Order: sequence, then structure tokens, then C-alpha cells
Amino acid sequence: MLLTMSLQFVPSTYQSVALNLIPCITIVLALIFHQEKLMFRSMNGQAKIWGLGISLGGALGLLLWKGLVVLKAIRFDTTSDGIIGWTLILVALLVSSFVNILMKHVIKIYPAEISLTTLLHFN
Repeated sequence: MLLTMSLQFVPSTYQSVALNLIPCITIVLALIFHQEKLMFRSMNGQAKIWGLGISLGGALGLLLWKGLVVLKAIRFDTTSDGIIGWTLILVALLVSSFVNILMKHVIKIYPAEISLTTLLHFN
């Protein structure tokens, strides 16, 4: 709902770039709250690092696809509408990342993963 409301204030291009950063934000928050461990020498640790890189690369690729033409077209609105839009996007990204982190604990309590996923996506 927050992302839909933010479209009234900022263009959808900014929102699509921000949505590509959800995996990066989720991993960083999970590392901060000690929900994940990052071991550089293990296969899982390398997969996390590669995933972070690919996700960041995809977001930057979207932003810089046409080079300086896109950079000249991008102007960060410092008006009240732009600030409201960016705040809504930021809150939506953080909430989405926290939901992804908390799913680990919910699945331990409620092990029916398919029902849980359905419940989260249709409510």
C-alpha cells in the first residue's frame, strides 16, 4: 500500500530501482541483527556475496541504462511531495525487509509454509 501511495509523489522509475534493493537491505539487516552469518570461505557465504553484488548491479543497471541521458533526467525532488514519496518508499522497503527476516521465526512456530505464504500475500 505504501508503494502504491508513493506513486502519487515520485515516478515509477525510482520505485523500481528501490524495489531491486530489497534483497540487499534484507541481508544487511539480517547481518546487523545477527540472524545471518557471513562466512566468506563457505559456499553459502559466497552465494550471499554474489547475490548482493548481482542485486546491486541490477539496480545500478536500471538506473544507468542509457548513461548520462538518464542521469540528467533524474532530479531528486526536495519539495514536500518528493520527500513524502521517498519516505513512503523507504518505509515500504524496510517493512518488506523486516517481514522477510521475521518469516524465519514465524515458520518455526507455524510450519505450513504454503498456507503462510498465501496468508501473507492475500491479506
